[in-house]
Amino acid sequence: DTAAALIGRRFGKHKLNSSKSVEGTVAFVVIGILFSAFILRVSGEMTCGLMIGAIIGVILAAIAELYEKQLHLDDNLTIPILTGLPATLIFYLFYFFTSFISYSLY
Repeated sequence: DTAAALIGRRFGKHKLNSSKSVEGTVAFVVIGILFSAFILRVSGEMTCGLMIGAIIGVILAAIAELYEKQLHLDDNLTIPILTGLPATLIFYLFYFFTSFISYSLY
């Protein structure tokens, strides 16, 4: 969120809506993905399923952030719910799918 605000205010020339810019939104997504990869790597939990879940979560967070004012939502509550739940579901589906394939190969 901080990266989006700093980059968007300094370099934001292409508006997506009244208060958000393409540049700020791209900064939000890029920094979110890099930070997610860093945390997963440091924790020793870097898996394809977790990284895909993190990427989808960051993209969903960026979309939620774009429309928070129009929907009159508190982003401190809605963004964790709108991003954490789908990212968790995707991780478990990916885990189930890869476990099923691994089991059937043996």
